[in-house]
Amino acid sequence: MKPSKKSSKKNDAEVPEWAKGLIESNKQMAEQLASYKAQNTAKTQAERISGIMKEKNIPASFYKHAISGRTFKDDAELEAFAGGLEESWGEHQQELSNQGLSNVPPPVLGGTNKDGVSSAVAGFVASKTAEKASDFGGKKL
Repeated sequence: MKPSKKSSKKNDAEVPEWAKGLIESNKQMAEQLASYKAQNTAKTQAERISGIMKEKNIPASFYKHAISGRTFKDDAELEAFAGGLEESWGEHQQELSNQGLSNVPPPVLGGTNKDGVSSAVAGFVASKTAEKASDFGGKKL
């Protein structure tokens, strides 16, 4: 049977003051314990993700803000998040590589003539043959 509202009010009136204080103290301690457990869980999960990222050689500067204050309901969610971070790191590295290459001018000495010799190499050979053939430094016959 479900107790009526009248009986619960009567029970509240029957509870002594010292017991009410004890009940309130227990509620506060339970809240503090829950808070401590949540903090400890978050810290443990952050350490676990940090370990996974270190194994993958991903710098902390990349993931530290993503994991701060984050909690996960289970290990599967944590692993999925770590996998997402790893994927993001790969995309970030590729983007940096692409940007780095876009800032590099194309090589000047890249053109070749009909024989497949670049103009710079042909000019070097011509200048050395004009000076002295022995400057090429090979074995003298």
